[in-house]
Amino acid sequence: MDEKIESNKLTEELKKAKEIIENAKLPEEFQKIAFSKMMDHLLGSNEPMKKERFPDKRRPPKKHISKVENEDAKKLQGENELIISSLSRSKYSIIYKLESALDQSLFLLQIAEKEKKIKGLTPGQISTILKDVFKIMKTPSSVSMSLMKATEYADRKKINLGGTFAYKYEIMHKGEEYINERVEKLNKGEDKNES
Repeated sequence: MDEKIESNKLTEELKKAKEIIENAKLPEEFQKIAFSKMMDHLLGSNEPMKKERFPDKRRPPKKHISKVENEDAKKLQGENELIISSLSRSKYSIIYKLESALDQSLFLLQIAEKEKKIKGLTPGQISTILKDVFKIMKTPSSVSMSLMKATEYADRKKINLGGTFAYKYEIMHKGEEYINERVEKLNKGEDKNES
């Protein structure tokens, strides 16, 4: 009987934790970490259940974050700071006419590669740059969804970030052609909200 009550209570707490994380609108790469921390807290606060459900001999060894993964996370942070501190909103104001998450993402991927020699960005980085530099709100998940569907325009690679992973997108030749054509049409005033 007590086990059933404990199980129901845990289920309720997990639902609350999921809602909190969804409402916080965290970048995709941090959502898993936040949920994991909340799980640790929930299970850690109920010592008997923790021992019952996860006996010590079955518990997987703690994953140590490698130096390489830490370096990758630091590198991404450095790239963000470089782009955010050096991009001119007025120089790239055409981005405001590129209304879709895909177009804005490809435009930023192209700028990062050509202007800053940075090959590829994560959806979290793109979202942050859009918000901090251009004051455009696009969630990491909307950026991720748009790039994930456009496989001919951007290539994605899985990278490790301090114990979790993210996808880094690089603009492809077809993506460059596509975004150059969009920008050219907008500069000439020919583009009437094509999607």
